[in-house]
Amino acid sequence: MVSERGKKVTSRYDNSGEEDFLHGYREIGSESPSLLLLEQAIQEIRDGEMYPISPKIFLLASYGIPTQYDNSRYAIVDLDEFLVYFPFAQDFGPVDASCIIRFCQSLTRILRCHSNKTIILRSPPTAASITNAVLLIGAYEILCQSSSCREACLSCRSVPSSLLLPYLDATRTGSCLLPHKHVLAGLQKAHEQGWLEGMMTNVWELEEYEHYADPLNGDINVIIPHKLLALQSPTDRIPDGQEWTDEGYVRKFHPKFLLRAFQAMDVKCVVRLNASQYDPKIFTDRGIQVVDLFCSDSPVPSTQIIFRFIQLVEKACGLVAVHCDNGLGLTGCIIGTYLMAMRGFTAKEAVGWIRVMRPGSVLGAQQEFLESHEHAMQRAGMVMETRNEKIPGEAEEAVSLTSLEVLQSSPWRRQTNPSLAVMDLIDHH
Repeated sequence: MVSERGKKVTSRYDNSGEEDFLHGYREIGSESPSLLLLEQAIQEIRDGEMYPISPKIFLLASYGIPTQYDNSRYAIVDLDEFLVYFPFAQDFGPVDASCIIRFCQSLTRILRCHSNKTIILRSPPTAASITNAVLLIGAYEILCQSSSCREACLSCRSVPSSLLLPYLDATRTGSCLLPHKHVLAGLQKAHEQGWLEGMMTNVWELEEYEHYADPLNGDINVIIPHKLLALQSPTDRIPDGQEWTDEGYVRKFHPKFLLRAFQAMDVKCVVRLNASQYDPKIFTDRGIQVVDLFCSDSPVPSTQIIFRFIQLVEKACGLVAVHCDNGLGLTGCIIGTYLMAMRGFTAKEAVGWIRVMRPGSVLGAQQEFLESHEHAMQRAGMVMETRNEKIPGEAEEAVSLTSLEVLQSSPWRRQTNPSLAVMDLIDHH
């Protein structure tokens, strides 16, 4: 089976996918604790194992439905359709917002229609499937039962932690890990700010998300409603008369194709993090500002670019569209700095939320960068909010300089390596 992104997707009914994940961990090193965790998980999962979630809800790890679960006493929810993830490389990620919301809606409907029955949530008995099944259940607790992240995690305490895989980033080696609890914590932060309310209550908003998220329809994902969206870079290097072209397994879009979507979504500004691949006039002539914050060859944004970006997003009167080449690495990274500085997220919560909304975002070194800058960005956000409250628009330079000083005191330093601009972590202790 091949996904729209051109990557092989392993059948949910065999264990071969686990070997792919094992290969990704082996690239890190044979003594990696994560490798031992994964191997243990593969050995321990037993077909037919049942895990109680609540007095009425159970998680069943099985390739099929055992005959003893008849329809008179049990309502079966097959989780296969909600456990879809299309990998880019060796990555293993959380299921996206569409899967989460459709699962929540399905479980809510079944609980309402079968109030006198025991609910069985069936998942294939693989570590990847069980992990995402636990994520779905936790998401339901947060979004539909107003539970905290801690309460959501406790609801699945019957599932041994050795069965739960950490999520892997989309680099070749999958070197950065993200436990599912951080994804749930990010989901809780987003829920508290109402970011999923539209898709939870309006079918057309969910369908719009699914439509534009499709790599064949634009590869566009809203990260914060009415504030930020991410996409791959458009290009005007497309044959005459066409608005898109397929290069290998990737569909590239002309700005004309995206313009209609931008106008429908009320995009007011486009931020380019990569070298220009198109003439900005196609957007600027129609009232959409284009701002260049080129990051050259660096895998992470500079201090100056981070604060220019944060100020731009805060002042925007509509959606800000952000892109680098593929709209995953740098794009996810700089959006993560905004979530930490202005929206109260930790680094791992930010990465988890961004990957739920745009799978594959934030690669290895960028996740490390965000984690190392977490406290500096949160302090800088407090400074910026305080200055903006006290001083109307004329003190931008003072805000920027003060915030820069805060960030520059963080435990990372940039080295002038023109190829990758490698970041070294400095221990303050």
